Amino acid sequence: MKIAALLAVPLSLFCLHVRAQQSLPLWPHGAPEAAQTTDTEQSSYTTRPGFANKQFALVSNVTVPTLNLYPVPAGISPSGAAVVVFPGGGYQGLAVTLEGEQPCAWYNSLGIFCAWVKYRVPFATHYPQNFAQLEDAQQAVRLVRSHAAAWHLDPKRIGVMGFSAGGHLAVTLSQHYDDARVLATAAAKEVDASLSARPDFVLLGYPAYLPVPAMNDDRQPPTAALPLDPALRPNKNTPPTFILQAANDAQYVDSSLSYATALKNAGVPVELLLYPDGGHGFGMRPPGVSPEEWTVPAAAWLRWLKVIPAAASH
Repeated sequence: MKIAALLAVPLSLFCLHVRAQQSLPLWPHGAPEAAQTTDTEQSSYTTRPGFANKQFALVSNVTVPTLNLYPVPAGISPSGAAVVVFPGGGYQGLAVTLEGEQPCAWYNSLGIFCAWVKYRVPFATHYPQNFAQLEDAQQAVRLVRSHAAAWHLDPKRIGVMGFSAGGHLAVTLSQHYDDARVLATAAAKEVDASLSARPDFVLLGYPAYLPVPAMNDDRQPPTAALPLDPALRPNKNTPPTFILQAANDAQYVDSSLSYATALKNAGVPVELLLYPDGGHGFGMRPPGVSPEEWTVPAAAWLRWLKVIPAAASH
């Protein structure tokens, strides 16, 4: 197979600040828990080295989570598959351009319906101490499944992708998609429990916070390989997973390697793409690397899973 010929997406595609055509509230009548902040939702902009000083939007103080929809554009044949994207941001904010809008533009280029989740932040803790983001992730997947007929989607080809903290969220969902805590909250009426929140496949971009919580310290790189958090340990029902990681991402490379090993030991199909360079938080494009570098093998993996047809060419 000539992987290099599978996908050729112009770099300009990833630089677009594309707006979703529609946003749906995850909890129209109120989130399961009280708002974590009284501050107004804010957007700010930052630059990232290696990206020609391009600006990327960061959203903070999210108390009304939404699902931001990117249907397949006219002129591209829809595959019937969908991906729900969780941007990163350390559970303090959301890198919505770099790790939300730009991935959705790429998925659209493959004929995949996409939606990125503006989940609730900031929080001082995450799962298992805090359930809010898992509830948002479950609801997002269920919401897409509930619209499968109207949006012409196959409900058995709905996956997720998460970057950094969003990768942790995707891993959490992979193991705890059936967690029923939300059904004991006031938001239970919003949940269609007949629909599964299990993703059919998962892609992870440099996932954060996978080691045991006591060792999960962002302030300094680990001095040795860290054991996987038992709450995130995969099992035979964990979805097939693709992991994108840079070896020089000192804080998180070992936990990605540990998670890949745990997936293999659980009998879960896993593909690990490990770059020697790239650091953390590079989004669609490791600094100095052509955008086709990771999107081509990721697209080939999606074809191997039959998420998108082998005959597709974009």
